[in-house]
Amino acid sequence: MSSVRVSKNLQRYMCYSISKKNKSMIKSDNCSNRLYPFKAEDLENIIINEIQNFARDPKLIYDTIEDTTPENSTVAIQERLDNVNNQISKLLDLYQLGFTDISQISEKLNCLKDEREKLEKQISEETVTRTMSPSSVIKILKDFDEVLENGTPEEIHNLVHTLIDKIIVLNDQIKIFWSFC
Repeated sequence: MSSVRVSKNLQRYMCYSISKKNKSMIKSDNCSNRLYPFKAEDLENIIINEIQNFARDPKLIYDTIEDTTPENSTVAIQERLDNVNNQISKLLDLYQLGFTDISQISEKLNCLKDEREKLEKQISEETVTRTMSPSSVIKILKDFDEVLENGTPEEIHNLVHTLIDKIIVLNDQIKIFWSFC
């Protein structure tokens, strides 16, 4: 997603496929995230609140690590891979039954095949490598509120990026991938 200024005082996070800001990031013209553009301020507040929850209760760090074991991650990737394979099969069935021609489905097939390759690669390389230990996260979080109140935007940005690998927003659901998991 990218941040897009909608008006003078309003920014929203929108899918690249909708905002068309970065052509190489456009995956589909049928992105379902178009129905759920987040205000930048709202999404950022959600992320900050999640970090503050960890700062208030360090036990949550250990619980989160336990919930993101390799088995859980691999199962989710495998489920998505099965879903992608099912979509490919359905598109090919439509073609074989003569309901559509290959030119109508070729772009979607290519996107699905690319996603399938990425998912298969993730499964084959699935190893959990934590970039941070729980104790180092606790030390960082000790100063989080201080940095949030008195730090520069760059310091806040760096701290958040130290704790988070990536964030996936799908429709109205937000999934945070922590660097310590």
